[in-house]
Amino acid sequence: MEKVTDLKPMSEIKNKLIGAFIFTTFIISILYGLLVFNAMKYTEDDILNQRLELEAANFIQNYDRDPSSAILPSSIGLSSYLSRSTELPQWLKDQPLGTRELHDAEVHIGIFEVPHSNQLLYIVLSELETSNFENETSSLILILIGVGAFITFLGLLIGLIFSNQISKPIILLTEDVEKSNIENGATFYGNNRNDEVGALSRSFSALVFRLQAFVTREKKITQYVSHEFRTPISLIKNALAVLNLPEQTESRRERNLMRIESATIEMESLIDTFLSLGRESSKRNVETINLVELLQNNLKRNALVNTSKKLTIQLDIKNEITISNDKKILNILIDNIIRNIFVHGKSTAIITLLEQSITFENNIAPSMAENSDAKESQGIELISQLAKKENITITTSMTKNSYFLKLDFKA
Repeated sequence: MEKVTDLKPMSEIKNKLIGAFIFTTFIISILYGLLVFNAMKYTEDDILNQRLELEAANFIQNYDRDPSSAILPSSIGLSSYLSRSTELPQWLKDQPLGTRELHDAEVHIGIFEVPHSNQLLYIVLSELETSNFENETSSLILILIGVGAFITFLGLLIGLIFSNQISKPIILLTEDVEKSNIENGATFYGNNRNDEVGALSRSFSALVFRLQAFVTREKKITQYVSHEFRTPISLIKNALAVLNLPEQTESRRERNLMRIESATIEMESLIDTFLSLGRESSKRNVETINLVELLQNNLKRNALVNTSKKLTIQLDIKNEITISNDKKILNILIDNIIRNIFVHGKSTAIITLLEQSITFENNIAPSMAENSDAKESQGIELISQLAKKENITITTSMTKNSYFLKLDFKA
């Protein structure tokens, strides 16, 4: 069945990006409009205040030369008074010196001292008659709204363009991941990019390779279980069949019970092995290990398997070996090797401890050497996986009558 990529999350991302651009440009438009409006308003106030100061300066200059000929400033929307004038409005008398805007009256006033005189000059300038700003305020607001709408529309276009550019790599990566086959591994779209998409792509690739390794481990373990458990289960079934026979001697009964116990020990060892192989690589619990002691403990543990065969074991200790390794995994590895020697060996086995290695050699039946699955029957696949897990080099060889295995530990 063909996989279908759900692009709904991508649409949500695009909509959020577009919304963010529209909101941002809308806020910018409002701020821009307020800035322009206030700038024009303050500019108008400043221009009108400067006119008041220029009119006052011109009058004071003329008054200083000849007070009798000095003419008070007067024009459309502008009127002026001296403090002794009878026409001076009462509300102007209460105002302090300086220039300012009276918003209620919509006028600008300027009050100045006249040098060499005890009088004050009052100038009143009407905004409505001298400036069109108040009359054009509505038009100005409409223009600013239009400009703001245009900027917001540009934000929408930019949001569409950028949201497509941002979401497209994610969509391509999603489609690539959907099409991938975990069993073959994968390198996804954007793997070589130096941005967040590249980092995400490499993370997906690493995850797929880990999952691939997990699937491979599971498949191998399934194969190992089906193969390795066949022998102990057959032994238990045969022993139980014999025990169910009507006539049983005590010696036969004990012998079959020992076979069941031996098969149980073998299954316990196999379970420990599979659990170790099934775990994903993690931090190793490294400790100092005495290999002589480890070997002897494993020989005792598997002695029951050797009861029926009476295999002769020769332990040749050339050197006392002490290594640093994960004791639990190494114990499982050695246990598997010894158990296979007991199960598949014919009559003798020699275990030799050298300076940085251990060798295992046992004679086998010629029929086993001719068997194309001899190595697998010796459990070499399991042993190899455990050795690889602990960085131990393993070497094997087989002749017509013997099987040889060597473990090399790195110094």
